[in-house]
Amino acid sequence: MTREVHAPALVRSGTFRGGLTPDDDPDPNALRRVAFVTVGATAGFRPLLAEVLSEAFVARLVALGYTRLVIQCGPDVDFVEAHFPRDDDEEEKRAELELGEKEKREGDEDDQQKLQRERRRDFVRRIAVFTYTSEMTKWMRLAGPGTDEDGGQRGYGVIISHAGSGSIMDALRVDARLIAVPNPALMDNHQEELAEEMERQGYAVWGKLGSLADAVEYIEQHVPKKWPSPAAASEGAPYPGGLLDAMKSLVQGKKG
Repeated sequence: MTREVHAPALVRSGTFRGGLTPDDDPDPNALRRVAFVTVGATAGFRPLLAEVLSEAFVARLVALGYTRLVIQCGPDVDFVEAHFPRDDDEEEKRAELELGEKEKREGDEDDQQKLQRERRRDFVRRIAVFTYTSEMTKWMRLAGPGTDEDGGQRGYGVIISHAGSGSIMDALRVDARLIAVPNPALMDNHQEELAEEMERQGYAVWGKLGSLADAVEYIEQHVPKKWPSPAAASEGAPYPGGLLDAMKSLVQGKKG
Protein backbone atom coordinates (compact mmCIF):
# COMPACT_ATOMS: atom_id res chain seq x y z
CA MET A 1 0.00 0.00 0.00
CA THR A 2 1.38 3.37 -0.97
CA ARG A 3 0.29 6.99 -1.04
CA GLU A 4 1.47 10.27 -2.39
CA VAL A 5 4.01 12.12 -0.26
CA HIS A 6 1.84 14.78 1.30
CA ALA A 7 0.59 15.04 4.86
CA PRO A 8 -2.92 13.79 5.57
CA ALA A 9 -5.44 16.57 5.97
CA LEU A 10 -5.62 17.66 9.59
CA VAL A 11 -8.51 19.34 11.34
CA ARG A 12 -7.56 21.68 14.17
CA SER A 13 -10.16 23.81 15.93
CA GLY A 14 -12.77 22.62 13.44
CA THR A 15 -10.97 23.92 10.33
CA PHE A 16 -10.52 21.29 7.65
CA ARG A 17 -7.84 22.05 5.10
CA GLY A 18 -8.92 20.37 1.89
CA GLY A 19 -12.69 20.60 2.19
CA LEU A 20 -15.46 18.26 3.25
CA THR A 21 -16.15 16.84 -0.18
CA PRO A 22 -14.13 14.10 -1.87
CA ASP A 23 -13.76 16.11 -5.08
CA ASP A 24 -10.83 13.98 -6.21
CA ASP A 25 -12.82 10.74 -6.34
CA PRO A 26 -11.83 8.54 -9.29
CA ASP A 27 -15.49 8.41 -10.35
CA PRO A 28 -17.25 11.64 -9.29
CA ASN A 29 -20.63 10.24 -10.36
CA ALA A 30 -20.42 7.12 -8.21
CA LEU A 31 -22.36 6.85 -4.96
CA ARG A 32 -20.00 7.82 -2.16
CA ARG A 33 -19.66 5.76 1.00
CA VAL A 34 -17.69 7.09 3.97
CA ALA A 35 -16.16 5.16 6.85
CA PHE A 36 -15.69 7.59 9.74
CA VAL A 37 -13.42 6.51 12.61
CA THR A 38 -13.32 8.36 15.92
CA VAL A 39 -11.28 7.73 19.07
CA GLY A 40 -12.72 10.60 21.13
CA ALA A 41 -11.26 13.79 22.51
CA THR A 42 -8.63 12.82 25.08
CA ALA A 43 -7.58 9.19 25.42
CA GLY A 44 -5.65 7.65 22.57
CA PHE A 45 -6.68 4.36 20.97
CA ARG A 46 -3.65 3.21 18.98
CA PRO A 47 -4.73 -0.38 18.30
CA LEU A 48 -7.90 0.92 16.62
CA LEU A 49 -5.95 3.41 14.52
CA ALA A 50 -3.38 0.83 13.44
CA GLU A 51 -6.09 -1.61 12.40
CA VAL A 52 -8.12 0.82 10.29
CA LEU A 53 -4.93 1.87 8.46
CA SER A 54 -3.92 -1.71 7.77
CA GLU A 55 -3.81 -3.03 4.23
CA ALA A 56 -6.34 -5.76 5.00
CA PHE A 57 -8.86 -3.31 6.42
CA VAL A 58 -8.52 -0.86 3.52
CA ALA A 59 -8.84 -3.72 1.02
CA ARG A 60 -12.13 -4.79 2.64
CA LEU A 61 -13.51 -1.24 2.54
CA VAL A 62 -12.69 -0.95 -1.16
CA ALA A 63 -14.23 -4.34 -1.88
CA LEU A 64 -17.43 -3.24 -0.13
CA GLY A 65 -17.66 -0.10 -2.25
CA TYR A 66 -16.42 2.49 0.25
CA THR A 67 -14.94 5.60 -1.34
CA ARG A 68 -13.55 7.51 1.64
CA LEU A 69 -11.94 6.87 5.04
CA VAL A 70 -11.91 9.76 7.53
CA ILE A 71 -10.12 9.32 10.86
CA GLN A 72 -10.32 11.43 14.00
CA CYS A 73 -7.13 10.37 15.76
CA GLY A 74 -7.13 12.42 18.98
CA PRO A 75 -3.65 12.86 20.48
CA ASP A 76 -1.98 10.23 18.27
CA VAL A 77 -1.04 12.24 15.16
CA ASP A 78 2.59 11.06 15.23
CA PHE A 79 1.51 7.46 15.71
CA VAL A 80 -0.84 7.69 12.74
CA GLU A 81 1.84 9.26 10.59
CA ALA A 82 4.22 6.43 11.43
CA HIS A 83 1.63 3.83 10.40
CA PHE A 84 0.22 5.74 7.44
CA PRO A 85 1.10 4.18 4.08
CA ARG A 86 3.57 6.37 2.20
CA ASP A 87 4.80 6.62 -1.35
CA ASP A 88 8.44 5.83 -0.72
CA ASP A 89 8.37 4.59 -4.29
CA GLU A 90 11.96 4.98 -5.43
CA GLU A 91 13.50 3.00 -2.59
CA GLU A 92 10.64 0.51 -2.60
CA LYS A 93 10.83 -0.05 -6.34
CA ARG A 94 14.59 -0.59 -6.22
CA ALA A 95 14.16 -3.24 -3.55
CA GLU A 96 11.37 -4.94 -5.46
CA LEU A 97 13.31 -4.88 -8.70
CA GLU A 98 16.28 -6.51 -7.01
CA LEU A 99 14.06 -9.34 -5.86
CA GLY A 100 12.06 -9.50 -9.06
CA GLU A 101 8.88 -9.43 -7.00
CA LYS A 102 7.15 -6.50 -8.64
CA GLU A 103 7.27 -7.94 -12.15
CA LYS A 104 6.17 -11.35 -10.94
CA ARG A 105 3.28 -9.97 -8.93
CA GLU A 106 1.97 -7.71 -11.65
CA GLY A 107 2.57 -10.33 -14.33
CA ASP A 108 0.43 -12.80 -12.41
CA GLU A 109 -2.45 -10.34 -11.98
CA ASP A 110 -5.49 -10.41 -14.22
CA ASP A 111 -7.31 -7.22 -15.24
CA GLN A 112 -9.68 -7.39 -12.27
CA GLN A 113 -6.83 -7.73 -9.77
CA LYS A 114 -5.00 -4.80 -11.35
CA LEU A 115 -8.16 -2.70 -11.13
CA GLN A 116 -8.61 -3.58 -7.46
CA ARG A 117 -4.98 -2.70 -6.71
CA GLU A 118 -5.37 0.70 -8.39
CA ARG A 119 -8.63 1.32 -6.54
CA ARG A 120 -6.88 0.61 -3.23
CA ARG A 121 -4.03 2.94 -4.18
CA ASP A 122 -6.47 5.75 -5.04
CA PHE A 123 -8.43 5.11 -1.84
CA VAL A 124 -5.33 5.36 0.36
CA ARG A 125 -4.28 8.63 -1.27
CA ARG A 126 -7.56 10.19 -0.18
CA ILE A 127 -7.59 9.09 3.47
CA ALA A 128 -8.17 12.14 5.67
CA VAL A 129 -6.94 12.38 9.27
CA PHE A 130 -7.62 15.02 11.89
CA THR A 131 -7.14 15.46 15.62
CA TYR A 132 -10.43 16.76 17.01
CA THR A 133 -13.29 19.10 16.24
CA SER A 134 -16.15 20.50 18.28
CA GLU A 135 -18.38 19.69 15.29
CA MET A 136 -18.12 15.92 15.59
CA THR A 137 -21.76 15.34 14.65
CA LYS A 138 -21.18 17.16 11.37
CA TRP A 139 -18.44 14.68 10.52
CA MET A 140 -20.43 11.67 11.66
CA ARG A 141 -23.19 12.65 9.22
CA LEU A 142 -20.75 11.97 6.38
CA ALA A 143 -21.20 8.27 7.17
CA GLY A 144 -24.90 8.50 6.32
CA PRO A 145 -26.85 9.23 3.15
CA GLY A 146 -26.94 12.80 1.91
CA THR A 147 -25.66 15.32 -0.61
CA ASP A 148 -22.12 16.71 -0.44
CA GLU A 149 -21.24 20.35 -1.02
CA ASP A 150 -20.33 19.63 -4.64
CA GLY A 151 -23.62 17.84 -5.33
CA GLY A 152 -22.23 14.31 -5.02
CA GLN A 153 -24.53 11.75 -3.45
CA ARG A 154 -23.62 9.67 -0.40
CA GLY A 155 -25.08 6.31 0.56
CA TYR A 156 -24.85 4.54 3.91
CA GLY A 157 -21.33 4.16 5.24
CA VAL A 158 -20.29 3.33 8.78
CA ILE A 159 -19.11 5.01 12.00
CA ILE A 160 -16.41 3.09 13.86
CA SER A 161 -16.17 4.65 17.30
CA HIS A 162 -14.50 3.92 20.59
CA ALA A 163 -17.26 2.77 22.93
CA GLY A 164 -17.38 5.89 25.09
CA SER A 165 -20.91 6.95 26.00
CA GLY A 166 -20.47 10.48 24.62
CA SER A 167 -19.32 9.32 21.19
CA ILE A 168 -22.01 6.64 21.07
CA MET A 169 -24.65 9.27 21.86
CA ASP A 170 -23.37 11.48 19.06
CA ALA A 171 -23.38 8.57 16.60
CA LEU A 172 -26.91 7.48 17.50
CA ARG A 173 -28.23 10.97 16.77
CA VAL A 174 -27.27 10.77 13.10
CA ASP A 175 -28.59 8.57 10.31
CA ALA A 176 -25.66 6.17 10.18
CA ARG A 177 -24.60 2.67 11.18
CA LEU A 178 -22.45 2.31 14.29
CA ILE A 179 -19.69 -0.10 15.27
CA ALA A 180 -18.70 0.52 18.91
CA VAL A 181 -15.18 -0.64 19.82
CA PRO A 182 -14.21 -0.90 23.52
CA ASN A 183 -10.75 0.37 24.42
CA PRO A 184 -9.14 -2.33 26.60
CA ALA A 185 -6.55 0.14 27.91
CA LEU A 186 -9.24 2.04 29.84
CA MET A 187 -10.07 0.41 33.13
CA ASP A 188 -13.44 0.39 34.89
CA ASN A 189 -15.24 2.54 32.34
CA HIS A 190 -17.81 -0.05 31.20
CA GLN A 191 -17.05 0.36 27.49
CA GLU A 192 -17.23 -3.35 26.82
CA GLU A 193 -20.47 -3.72 28.75
CA LEU A 194 -21.96 -0.79 26.88
CA ALA A 195 -20.93 -2.06 23.44
CA GLU A 196 -22.18 -5.55 24.24
CA GLU A 197 -25.53 -4.30 25.50
CA MET A 198 -26.06 -1.90 22.61
CA GLU A 199 -25.47 -4.80 20.20
CA ARG A 200 -27.78 -7.09 22.20
CA GLN A 201 -30.57 -4.55 21.91
CA GLY A 202 -29.84 -4.07 18.21
CA TYR A 203 -28.67 -0.44 18.14
CA ALA A 204 -25.02 -1.01 17.22
CA VAL A 205 -22.48 -3.68 16.36
CA TRP A 206 -19.95 -4.55 19.05
CA GLY A 207 -16.60 -4.19 17.31
CA LYS A 208 -13.68 -6.28 18.50
CA LEU A 209 -10.05 -5.41 17.82
CA GLY A 210 -8.54 -7.77 15.30
CA SER A 211 -11.80 -8.30 13.41
CA LEU A 212 -13.02 -4.80 12.51
CA ALA A 213 -13.05 -5.56 8.79
CA ASP A 214 -15.41 -8.44 9.54
CA ALA A 215 -17.60 -6.08 11.60
CA VAL A 216 -17.84 -3.65 8.68
CA GLU A 217 -18.93 -6.48 6.39
CA TYR A 218 -21.35 -7.82 9.02
CA ILE A 219 -23.11 -4.47 9.39
CA GLU A 220 -23.87 -4.48 5.67
CA GLN A 221 -26.45 -7.22 6.21
CA HIS A 222 -27.23 -6.78 9.94
CA VAL A 223 -28.27 -3.14 9.97
CA PRO A 224 -28.76 -1.76 13.51
CA LYS A 225 -32.09 -0.33 14.62
CA LYS A 226 -32.54 3.41 14.84
CA TRP A 227 -32.47 5.05 18.25
CA PRO A 228 -34.97 5.57 19.71
CA SER A 229 -37.37 2.99 18.32
CA PRO A 230 -40.33 4.42 16.35
CA ALA A 231 -42.70 3.40 19.16
CA ALA A 232 -40.62 5.15 21.82
CA ALA A 233 -40.20 8.21 19.62
CA SER A 234 -43.98 8.50 19.15
CA GLU A 235 -44.43 8.59 22.91
CA GLY A 236 -41.83 11.27 23.48
CA ALA A 237 -38.32 10.95 24.91
CA PRO A 238 -37.93 7.39 26.28
CA TYR A 239 -35.64 8.65 29.05
CA PRO A 240 -36.12 12.10 30.66
CA GLY A 241 -32.38 12.56 31.05
CA GLY A 242 -31.66 11.73 27.41
CA LEU A 243 -29.39 9.13 25.87
CA LEU A 244 -26.78 9.20 28.64
CA ASP A 245 -29.34 8.12 31.23
CA ALA A 246 -30.59 5.47 28.82
CA MET A 247 -27.11 4.05 28.42
CA LYS A 248 -26.49 4.08 32.15
CA SER A 249 -29.70 2.14 32.65
CA LEU A 250 -28.61 -0.41 30.07
CA VAL A 251 -25.39 -1.11 31.93
CA GLN A 252 -27.05 -1.10 35.35
CA GLY A 253 -29.84 -3.37 34.11
CA LYS A 254 -27.29 -5.83 32.73
CA LYS A 255 -25.56 -5.95 36.11
CA GLY A 256 -28.76 -6.27 38.11
